[in-house]
Amino acid sequence: MVLDEVRILEALRGTGVQGEALEEGSRLVDHWIGEVAELDARDETLAVEAGFYVEVAPLTFVVGTQDRIFRSHLTGKVTGAEWKTTKHETKFWNKEGWFESISNSHQLTTYAIGLAYGSFIPTPRNEFPPVVFYEPPEEMDILVRAVSKSYPPQIWRKREGDLVTVSKERMNALVSTYRNVGEAVRGMRGTARVPWAVTGIHCTNMFRKECFFLNQCRKGEVLTPPLSFDRLGQNFSPGSQKVIQYLKESGRVTEGNWRDVVVLSASTLGDWFQCSEKWRREEARLESEGEANFEQGIGSVFHAGVGSMYEQMMEER
Repeated sequence: MVLDEVRILEALRGTGVQGEALEEGSRLVDHWIGEVAELDARDETLAVEAGFYVEVAPLTFVVGTQDRIFRSHLTGKVTGAEWKTTKHETKFWNKEGWFESISNSHQLTTYAIGLAYGSFIPTPRNEFPPVVFYEPPEEMDILVRAVSKSYPPQIWRKREGDLVTVSKERMNALVSTYRNVGEAVRGMRGTARVPWAVTGIHCTNMFRKECFFLNQCRKGEVLTPPLSFDRLGQNFSPGSQKVIQYLKESGRVTEGNWRDVVVLSASTLGDWFQCSEKWRREEARLESEGEANFEQGIGSVFHAGVGSMYEQMMEER
């Protein structure tokens, strides 16, 4: 297919990202298109950046955004796809290690849950839900692929058969986990006691990076500003924020029940397991982490450009 390059450029500029982050994101988009556009055009793209929610228990919502949903020309199955950017390959970080890590992650299982059980919100890109499973399937396939920020970039897991199959048992186990965390959050909120955790080994992650809130916690700075209905979901990604806004507009989250609502995502679930106090501070947005703005800008540009490519594929079909 012939892509409208002007439209892709408009999508890149529409992110509002400027400078080096715009240039780097554009470089990755250009490489992605050159390497996989022809390959992926064989599949039927059903939705692009499709926001979803699953009410796993009363007033406990799991939200997220599926980068792409397509029907595989190889298997005929409805399949999810995730696009990632990653740092360049090193002695300790390579495509095999990355693929193993993400294949076993709860993040990928969350996307499978969204695809199998989720309700997708209408957007200008996806006016209608991409698929409805009246009987959830026994397993879901997710295609994960990354582009490295090397010179030149590299596509990790380019081959069309590189799918991760997530079993129903694995999905159900994570649904139970989300339910339990939802109940734990409501219970800890009810005590009105803070902090929710003390400092310890969990304050440094697997990459030896200290938690942004560590210094405040060490000093005993425990802040408890009141939450509000309007600020619910402010710590989520832009895609998930749109889903939460839809939950409000559709009457699922209201002025009357929002204090009992727990909204979770793959990212915030990771925060919870690292430290419940970090989760509390992130939900209240007590401090702005203010880090990785450059990397976030690259990610925004990359997703916008690649999303425009898949939009055009969907429209052509």
